[in-house]
Amino acid sequence: MAIKELLNPIGNQVVTWMFPTDNEWGIPVLPLNMAGKYPETPIHIWGAKARNKSLTGTVFHYTDDYRFSGHWKNPSKLIDTSITLVGEVNYTMTLQTPKAIALELIFKKRWLSRYWAEAGIRILVDVNVPTEFEDIALLGVPKGWDAYCTHGYSDGIAATYEEFDMACRHAGTSDIFFTVYGGGRKVKEECQKMGWCHVIEESDRARGRFKDDFNVSNYLKTENKASVSQSVGI
Repeated sequence: MAIKELLNPIGNQVVTWMFPTDNEWGIPVLPLNMAGKYPETPIHIWGAKARNKSLTGTVFHYTDDYRFSGHWKNPSKLIDTSITLVGEVNYTMTLQTPKAIALELIFKKRWLSRYWAEAGIRILVDVNVPTEFEDIALLGVPKGWDAYCTHGYSDGIAATYEEFDMACRHAGTSDIFFTVYGGGRKVKEECQKMGWCHVIEESDRARGRFKDDFNVSNYLKTENKASVSQSVGI
């Protein structure tokens, strides 16, 4: 069966295929063998460029929700590109978001990830979620998953460390692939110290604020990473 046959569009909605689940909410489980590793260049933000076969490499979704709202109506648009690695959709959630709505958004992001994984696209799980939703943030992500991404903020580095720790606890190790998108020079320096991969924000790259010196070697698992006992207490 072709991946597009999984969809049954009715109006502007998607009737969700019942992927395997391991939780009471029916949130799809990601296939462990489709965890990503290194971000592959070129790196894009969804909606910033034409979405066709010429779009290759890695795509992130750290942008305004309206830019990727079309995924839920037609998730095949990403499959129609030549993208090989995707950072999960990052639906906006705040401290004021009702938990029921947060659960719906996590269902959607994980369903989309499972759909794309079925088409052979590798996944970086998004952990840029308020700590209040930590208990549901990784529903559908199998234990041992070791590829994650988040959005960095110069005034929110402590939150990035919390997200890293959450990912490590779920993976069962601190030896994970962890990518931080944006956040400026301060976040970049923290990433270099921790052995995390830092990706320059699209807007900063466009303005020429930083040299785009992305190198896979920055993302190799290094001795700079905190030990499991230090960072996650396992």
